[in-house]
Amino acid sequence: MRLVVAKGGQPDDVFKKLFKILNVDLLTFESDTEPYAKKRDKLVNQVCQDNKVKSESFISHTLFDPEFLYKRNGGEIPKIYTSCVKILYDVPKTIETMDGFSEKDFVLPNELIDPMTGSITKNGSTVELYQNTPKLSDFEGYKGLKPGKKFTGGETKALKLMDKFCSKKKKIDEVNLRIARPTALNDETTCLSPYLKFGCISARTFYEQVKKVYGAGA
Repeated sequence: MRLVVAKGGQPDDVFKKLFKILNVDLLTFESDTEPYAKKRDKLVNQVCQDNKVKSESFISHTLFDPEFLYKRNGGEIPKIYTSCVKILYDVPKTIETMDGFSEKDFVLPNELIDPMTGSITKNGSTVELYQNTPKLSDFEGYKGLKPGKKFTGGETKALKLMDKFCSKKKKIDEVNLRIARPTALNDETTCLSPYLKFGCISARTFYEQVKKVYGAGA
């Protein structure tokens, strides 16, 4: 499946054009809880409604529905780690794993692509695309900045970290004993937080792997 990245513009503006160019009838995306993301998604959903495009959002970055946990705590967000653990303690089950993508690749129609610019045009709408997967330095606000060396992104790196952490039950138990610093980004924790947040690895994948270490009764 090819990753298609559009250049410039706000998501709602870009989607308006893409809907017309590609005759889109369904848009799916990851549900997010961040304030900026909720505002963005509300605008995108409105664009879908205005253009008669069905929109659906799914929860896959977390084990539980954040809205369910929020209501379970009386409409309040837990302020400390122990309060969060208490809410999660007897939740009956996690969200079920969803089916994967279709094996059929997505390919942009050649007749829509301008070979000179790489942009796609139809029905008077044009969207410029990156020819290759963009680097962070290609975006405004990041130009001239040197990438950090603390973390290397991607699923491959995330899986290696997970396997290293889960290789020994003793290692998991040691982290549990040192949970006083759950935000530490060193060997005191799994160091998987950024990978989980940005979808490099599924929280469900990590959860199931830890369960395997402890056995069927975990």
